[in-house]
Amino acid sequence: MARKSTRPCRILVVEFNTDYREALVDLLTLWGQAVEPVSSFSSGLQRVIVKDFDVAIVALGRRRQDGFDFAKRVRAQRLDVTMIAMTGWTGSRDRKAALDAGFNYYLIKPVDPQKLMDILRDNVGCPIAAAG
Repeated sequence: MARKSTRPCRILVVEFNTDYREALVDLLTLWGQAVEPVSSFSSGLQRVIVKDFDVAIVALGRRRQDGFDFAKRVRAQRLDVTMIAMTGWTGSRDRKAALDAGFNYYLIKPVDPQKLMDILRDNVGCPIAAAG
């Protein structure tokens, strides 16, 4: 269910690759969102438990199970956060495993900005600022 607010979404970005993380943060900031980036699952888990994020965008990385564990631990805390998995893994089993772990959405890297925008705007209810 989409949130009903005009305030920017609070988005946690968990991404190991510095360049990709910075590019994603720049894009989300351009769209008017409040973004907090971290570079590890452990840092992300610490942040998501103590802060009230609307969205967590999580890179699954080479060790997908760590990302699945992240999602399961967030769900075990009963946190109301929309979780978006990002990965290069394209298999239907990978997608199912991520969704079963607790992710709401599954995006393939490189992430299509329009797909991400559609999820944030239409499904989560984040107000998207016009670029330019």
